[in-house]
Amino acid sequence: MKDKYVLKSNKSVIFMIDGELIDDEYDTYLVDENNLLTIIIDSLKIVKENMDLIVIKILTISSKNISDRNKIRIR
Repeated sequence: MKDKYVLKSNKSVIFMIDGELIDDEYDTYLVDENNLLTIIIDSLKIVKENMDLIVIKILTISSKNISDRNKIRIR
């Protein structure tokens, strides 16, 4: 996933699947792309800490995620 969706860089990468932070070795996870609803790539820069991160948020196809996606939100 990292190699496919993120350009080569020296930035550290954080993965989230369905809102859960992956704190294990992400290389050990197997992701079936047929079961993915959305992939969101965000860049996070924390100037005070001199950190530059990439956050890969993965939402799987589940009834909850589909229901949440179909809700109307007014801001």
